[in-house]
Amino acid sequence: MKSDEMSRRKNICRLAVFTAILMASGGALAADFPATPPAPGPAPALSVPTPVTQTLANGLQVVSVRRADLPLVTAQLVLRRGGEMDPRRWPAWPTSPRTC
Repeated sequence: MKSDEMSRRKNICRLAVFTAILMASGGALAADFPATPPAPGPAPALSVPTPVTQTLANGLQVVSVRRADLPLVTAQLVLRRGGEMDPRRWPAWPTSPRTC
C-alpha cells in the first residue's frame, strides 16, 4: 500500500515538472513563430507528354504515352459499352415496367 502511494506521488511530481517545462518553453516557441506566411516559390514547369493513337487491323484503338524517364509500364483496357454505344436504329430500354 505504501509503495502505491509513493508511485503515485512520483507520477504527480513528474507531471508537475513536465507541465512547468512545457509552460516555460511555450512562450519561446510562440515568439519564434512567424506572423506572416513565406512568399510562394516559382511555379514548377509542367511537362505533359503527347499521347500517340494507333488503330490496329481489327479496329482496336491503342493510345500510348511514352515517358522514358520512368522505369514503369502501366496498361489499362477501356471498353466502350453501354447505351451510348448502341446504334440509333435500336430502341432504348423502356423506362417503365408498364411499357414492357
